[in-house]
Amino acid sequence: MNRINQLLVVLLVFTTTLTFAQEKKSKKPNKVAYKMKMSEARHLYLNGNIRGGLLIYREMLKDFTNDATVNYRIGECYLELKDWQLAVEYFQNAKGLNPKVAPELNYKLGEAYHRNNQLDKAQEYLNSAVGLTKDNVDVLVLQAQIYTNWVAFDGMTYGMKYSAKITDLYNTAYRLAPDNPMVLLSRAEWNMGSARYFGQDTKPFCKDIEKAIELFPNFKPESAFHPNWGKERAEEVLKSCNN
Repeated sequence: MNRINQLLVVLLVFTTTLTFAQEKKSKKPNKVAYKMKMSEARHLYLNGNIRGGLLIYREMLKDFTNDATVNYRIGECYLELKDWQLAVEYFQNAKGLNPKVAPELNYKLGEAYHRNNQLDKAQEYLNSAVGLTKDNVDVLVLQAQIYTNWVAFDGMTYGMKYSAKITDLYNTAYRLAPDNPMVLLSRAEWNMGSARYFGQDTKPFCKDIEKAIELFPNFKPESAFHPNWGKERAEEVLKSCNN
């Protein structure tokens, strides 16, 4: 009887283990489900439902923890939601898993660090992005913004060092893309700040803000991966022009 009981226990353990293994295998994510979920999340993101896309990506992360693309997409969502620290975290996760997950990775990391006011890190990654591009308007604008933050941080130390460079960067970006509203806005804001510093009238630059606002509704970034920001900021700046 004891021998029979032992055999039954062994059989039960074997059956349970086999069943568990089969259940685990059946829960293993498949490529079709992956592609469908990624497509659904991307569709939501591109149509302005950033949080909806983020929810799907976060859910996918449970099964695809070590997927560089999922981590990268989550970083993009947090960048759009202005959660700079989490954007940095997930972009870095993606970079650790696959440094070539997206051509824009170093640029996005530079932008996230810049928004998080980590200027040295922002410059480090922007330098890498510059190495991958030539006459890239987005890179030129981000570089000018990083320099501007240094000037704002310590005008006495960095004003003389970076002011002329900032002006040159914006003028180059404007020459390359005169109808890019983000370029117009950023360049106008810099010129207005310079005018205020020297006690000059800022009104002449308000027309550039107005033009940027006119261009935003029909502006199409070069791709879905390129920046598309600034409309709300332009409207705020214009209010100061009208006061």
